Amino acid sequence: CEDGIDTDCDGVVDNGCPVWISPASYISHIAGSSYWVNEPNIYDRNTDSAAIGYTDHAVGGNWGPFLELNLESPVNSNKLRYWLRYSHSYIDQIDFDVYKDGIWTDVYQGAKGTISAWNEKPYSLGIVSKARVRLHNNSTQYLYGFGVGELQILLVD
Repeated sequence: CEDGIDTDCDGVVDNGCPVWISPASYISHIAGSSYWVNEPNIYDRNTDSAAIGYTDHAVGGNWGPFLELNLESPVNSNKLRYWLRYSHSYIDQIDFDVYKDGIWTDVYQGAKGTISAWNEKPYSLGIVSKARVRLHNNSTQYLYGFGVGELQILLVD
């Protein structure tokens, strides 16, 4: 067990270690000039790389588009975690949802979290097949980036 990651990716809880499942694919929703780039980096099991979300709004206080992440197969889960690689100060909030038991369920919307650390967010137990993330811009400034290094879903036996 290394940092709570299923290092051999076999989905088996070895020695009581939690198993974190990474997404297998993504759908990037583009809205106007806001977008995501390097999307596969959010599930490459490397916290030194990042999917980068940009916001480009004429008026601050807006949410950017979702980056939707698909699991290879649905899992029983009650927690997600994410690693923030970096963030511009104008990105002030983050929003996570999971597709649980057939509906989108809000997990967390609020302060973006700690940079260069795992941030965990619990939710009620259920079958999860997807997750999505988006960013909030609190400024009228132009084009600011936010790097999410990893997003993983906890497998619950």
